[in-house]
Amino acid sequence: MYLADDPKLLYVHIPKTGGSAVRDLLSGLGLTRLGDRHNSLSSIDDPEEYKDHFCFTVVRNPYNRLISMYRFNRVYAMLDPPKFVRRWGDVPLEETPLRSFCEFVKDRATRPIPITQVDFIRHDTLNCEPFKYENGAHALLQRRFNLPKPASRDAETHYLGDYPKPQFCDQAGLDFISEHCAEDFHVFGYERVSRLEQLG
Repeated sequence: MYLADDPKLLYVHIPKTGGSAVRDLLSGLGLTRLGDRHNSLSSIDDPEEYKDHFCFTVVRNPYNRLISMYRFNRVYAMLDPPKFVRRWGDVPLEETPLRSFCEFVKDRATRPIPITQVDFIRHDTLNCEPFKYENGAHALLQRRFNLPKPASRDAETHYLGDYPKPQFCDQAGLDFISEHCAEDFHVFGYERVSRLEQLG
């Protein structure tokens, strides 16, 4: 998570939702990290301290998000082996993203960092406003807080679309996401699909 005091902001960074671009966008506000960058709202010890902050996050279609995560790790494995080793340590090869997509997402569902986006923002007293990645979340945030466009090439402020997804996915993984991330689809208004061809 990230914090700014003027204006009072609390940004919950969900992995693979364009978080680096959001950080670049907000960098001029004196953004500081609050705990781990991928902490959820439930990790906050004293929510009263942040009751006056505008809390927000960026969410993404669950299929696209997890396929992106899988692709991201596979690319590291192929193009940057040293970084891949640093990220995965002594994990046996069959337990890395080089295995099937379904095995990858099932493993992610067992890890401390949630696989479901709603679990990042679930809290009894703090409310978190979600901005959709597909709706140009970065441009919306830029306008809302009257921020200059960042110079970084990676910090685009509009939705650029996605690569062909079926080549990185499999039917079992698709079915697992549909079931395991059902609350994400419902809460954030994303449509569930039943066939790989529907991913585009």
